[in-house]
Amino acid sequence: MKKVLLLFTDVFTARGIQEYGRRLSDALETGFPEIGFIKMSLCGMPKTCSRSRSLNAEIAPRRGKKLGFMQKIFFVFKTVKMALTEKPGFLICGHVNLSPIALFLKKIYGIKYTVLTYGIECWDLKKDLKYYGVKNADLIMTISNYSKNRMMTNGIPGDKIKILCPSVDTKIFCRKPADENLVSQLDLKDRRVLLTVGQVSSQERYKGHDIMLAVLSKLGKGYIWLVVGEGDDLTRLEKKGRGMGVNDRVRFLGKVDNGNLIRFYNLCDVFVMPSKGEGFGIVFLEAMACGKPVIGG
Repeated sequence: MKKVLLLFTDVFTARGIQEYGRRLSDALETGFPEIGFIKMSLCGMPKTCSRSRSLNAEIAPRRGKKLGFMQKIFFVFKTVKMALTEKPGFLICGHVNLSPIALFLKKIYGIKYTVLTYGIECWDLKKDLKYYGVKNADLIMTISNYSKNRMMTNGIPGDKIKILCPSVDTKIFCRKPADENLVSQLDLKDRRVLLTVGQVSSQERYKGHDIMLAVLSKLGKGYIWLVVGEGDDLTRLEKKGRGMGVNDRVRFLGKVDNGNLIRFYNLCDVFVMPSKGEGFGIVFLEAMACGKPVIGG
């Protein structure tokens, strides 16, 4: 049996590039049942993960929000051992942070590999191991022309970069009635609801959360802004909102999984994210799949 080794960071629990890799992995399993896919995830896999046609290796299960140095070293050694024992003919690297491992396996054992890229993590790579891990890949897959052009500007060969846009599962993201329990819980009755979904990170302020606070300050009391997402910029935004006198009209909801995210899409009147630099913006498609008008940057 031909085998393909897939390396991921947190593919079985998170959104963004992690979900992009998960959906690609699922599609490959469905489309090529004759191939053995060996999935290895840095943060481990839940027990509910399908193991029907794949050899799965649970590596360094999550212990809190950050992985220790020894857990990462363990992952590297486990990956090298898996490559030696299973002898895969190809490797798919699900994040630029793991590309140095793929480069090592290519140099030592001749295993060709592709790297999945998404957004901010690949736009401004410094010339370190990650940069050369991406540059020496046999194929680089990314989600948009924007991300492709950003990498090319940084010296990554354009002929290696192929675009594979992310998709939306319309069986999950679809029109549904507003959840009256959420309406009551969040005090939204007779209010116009704006929704933003995305990381609230100090490194991703281009997403436009500050712009939304300014917009909210100019709107009437009948508007509520729901913010789905977690990150290190939440405290600053909450403080800024208090200073602008709009915190009573903002609901910071933190991290929400896909199962509950659909409830918030169907709760809002308009999806708004005035971002200045999205690689693709999958959340816009998810909102539209739920029948909501969207406003971007």
